[in-house]
Amino acid sequence: MLPHAHSVSDLPIGSGPGKVVSGDHPSLYAPVVADPGTGAAVPVGGSAVVPFDVGAGAETGTLADPGEAGLDLYLATRTSGGGTRTVTAATAVNDAGALTLAFTTGCSTHLRSYAYYSAGGVVSYAWRIIASIATAVA
Repeated sequence: MLPHAHSVSDLPIGSGPGKVVSGDHPSLYAPVVADPGTGAAVPVGGSAVVPFDVGAGAETGTLADPGEAGLDLYLATRTSGGGTRTVTAATAVNDAGALTLAFTTGCSTHLRSYAYYSAGGVVSYAWRIIASIATAVA
C-alpha cells in the first residue's frame, strides 16, 4: 500500500518504495524527487512529484520536453521564503502558448505529456497543464 500525502509538505523525498499519492491529485502515482534548485532543470525522465523549496528571491528553472506520452509531472511549492520560482518550458504548456510557470506560496501544477503528430508523421512530445492552483502561467 502506498503512503498518502495530504499536502505537498507531507511528501517524503525518496521514501518507502518511492511512490506517493498526492492529496491534491489522487490519481497521480509518481516517485518524489528532490528539488533541483534554482537555475536547474526539472527532471523529466519519467513521472515525478517535484516539491520546490523557494527562497526569498527570484529563482529560475527549466522544463525540457518529455521523451514519451503519458507521463505525469506534479510541481508544487513545499516551502516558501517569500520569493518566486519561475520555470520556463521548452514548449508551450497550454493552448495560449504559455511557456512560464511562476511558483510562490501555495502553488501547484499538474502536467501530463502528450504526443503530437505532424502531417508527415513525425512525433513530438510536450507537457500540457492538467490542473493548476495559484500558479501564474504566462
